[in-house]
Amino acid sequence: MNAHLSDVLKHPLHPFFIIFLVLFLDKFKLLKDYSR
Repeated sequence: MNAHLSDVLKHPLHPFFIIFLVLFLDKFKLLKDYSR
């Protein structure tokens, strides 16, 4: 698990990391719009 985590940190532009980041930001935006 730790080896995989450090591997991702070594490659921050990993496709799965980008997808996760985009989905997270999208959910965050939806939550902000919903709370208004």
